[in-house]
Amino acid sequence: MKEWMNILSLTKPVIQAPMAGGLVTPRLAAAVSREGALGSLASGYLSPQVLEKQIAEMQALTSSSFQVNVFVPESRETPDEKALEKWKTSIPLAEQAPPMTTEEQDWEDFYEKIKLIIKYKVKACSFTFGMPPAATVRELKDNGCFLIGTATSIEEAVALEERGMDMIALQGSEAGGHRGTFLPAKGESSLGLIAFIPQAADAVNVPVIAAGGIFDRRGVQAAEILGAQGVQVGTAFLMCAESEASRIY
Repeated sequence: MKEWMNILSLTKPVIQAPMAGGLVTPRLAAAVSREGALGSLASGYLSPQVLEKQIAEMQALTSSSFQVNVFVPESRETPDEKALEKWKTSIPLAEQAPPMTTEEQDWEDFYEKIKLIIKYKVKACSFTFGMPPAATVRELKDNGCFLIGTATSIEEAVALEERGMDMIALQGSEAGGHRGTFLPAKGESSLGLIAFIPQAADAVNVPVIAAGGIFDRRGVQAAEILGAQGVQVGTAFLMCAESEASRIY
């Protein structure tokens, strides 16, 4: 049994990918956790109020460990209002979309979600699109939360370890949806897992897990041979009855 699995009381070295956007329900994440893997809630596009309801529902469904994934706000400029109006005229249903948030509002949202993770004593928290502030890392660790960073390059993996992550999810170019790149990479920016896993495993001292294109036992075994201590799987879970993916999918 791997140490990170012992910490989270898991029997399977598998993490269900968060998959923000409504596909993952507490029902799905709880079912994964009850089977001994790590279920995940995706807070990326949720308000803190909705996330709180999901955490409460999750804890009512299972006493097993689960994680909450949080997007780290990216540095950006607020678009010019004239530019926004121009885009609205060419994008269908643009008027129905919620107003664009500022970077300051994104950070307020981030910190509200961190407070909820601490309040409900969530066992694990993962981050995508960047590194959480050092003070946030200390606060979460002081409250016994296991931290997982998301890296798409060796540089990001090293930086995440230095920031204090307990484990790093290596997101290869095979990953579905978006990838969480946040640092400029030297050379090829889209590493496949076969090249990425052994390089990252040699570069950091914390466990690494593999994410991207893994959907069966062969993928899990290959990732472990290359140096990963587990896998993160997304698409395969969309076929579960508890998934909110459409019936057409």
